[in-house]
Amino acid sequence: MEESKRLLEDKNLELTEELDRSAAEVETMRKKVEEAEKLVEKLKKAMVKEKAVSGGLKGSIGHLEKKLAKAQGDRKAADGRLGEFERWIELFRKEEKEECGCQKGKAHYVEALGGECHDPKSLALSTLARNEKIASEDVNLMKCEEDFRKKLGKSERLEALRKFAGICPTWASKIMRNDWTEEELEWREAAESLKKEVMYRNQPQKAIIQEKYILVGQRMGLKSKAVFEVRTATISTWKQKFGWEKVEKAVVLVEWTKDDKQLKALVNLVEEIAKEVWELVVVPARMECGYDEVGGVTEKWQKVRKTALNVEVVDPMTPVGPKKMPLILCDLKPGSLEKMMEYLACAIPGHSLVDRLRADVEDSEPKIKKHRAN
Repeated sequence: MEESKRLLEDKNLELTEELDRSAAEVETMRKKVEEAEKLVEKLKKAMVKEKAVSGGLKGSIGHLEKKLAKAQGDRKAADGRLGEFERWIELFRKEEKEECGCQKGKAHYVEALGGECHDPKSLALSTLARNEKIASEDVNLMKCEEDFRKKLGKSERLEALRKFAGICPTWASKIMRNDWTEEELEWREAAESLKKEVMYRNQPQKAIIQEKYILVGQRMGLKSKAVFEVRTATISTWKQKFGWEKVEKAVVLVEWTKDDKQLKALVNLVEEIAKEVWELVVVPARMECGYDEVGGVTEKWQKVRKTALNVEVVDPMTPVGPKKMPLILCDLKPGSLEKMMEYLACAIPGHSLVDRLRADVEDSEPKIKKHRAN
């Protein structure tokens, strides 16, 4: 490591001296050009003043003008060379001395052998050298060998990024923003893997649903451990909040609407829940379309069965009750668990959820009667 630092310092000193020499040459050329310009201007003024110019004077002016043009060309070339040297040295200094943004200066990772790595690329190569059992005195040399560098794999890159993300906020930001160039494709892949790993490890804890049979719907206003209400604003991510390991059957109460946006959101919700349960039944409620449009909405819901084979859709025109009224026309008011149980008993008679809700209704009845008696 000390040998590498010494070589870098020598190279930096050599470049700086070359820059100083070039700057001195350019300054000398500039002075010569200025003197030539002054002389030409003086001769031209003499020509105007005397109103006569001899052939020798013309020749002198022409010769000086040629020298002036050549000096100007040399100056332009020297300026270009000087600018190239400045860019070269600036790049060299940036690569070797640029701070990474850490409060304590440039971040570095100390290897097991005592060497320092100032970026993940160097650390990944050191890890590869360790895995390849390279002798410690040969590590720095092998890290510069092209064929050895080609052996660098995703595991070494991933380990290096993980270690630097833990000590350097600048590298952590680069990983999470996926800020890589096209030439760093393999590093981008390693960073994406690390980001997925971190996001999965730190995802919010899910609430485990303890019921086997549940009811899911909007604007129900019910209190039961088997009833889960979905808000429109969170319908797209609602399913991910829960653990579904214990749920066997689900009933989803949906509004019968022809609004494409609302319908698509409800269909997506049903398809997502269907992936987590054995059986799912879609029950229509609250007609949000014209009566003559009910059939068209039903056809759209029937298409769900093509993508989710464990989904059943109750026909909204099913005759129920003593008057054999279409289910969709039955009055379903929010806030009453008993009314909801009766509605579901008409829509899905014999379903396990109906018995589950009936148990909640029966448990609540004695409390109500006792309260009235008091």
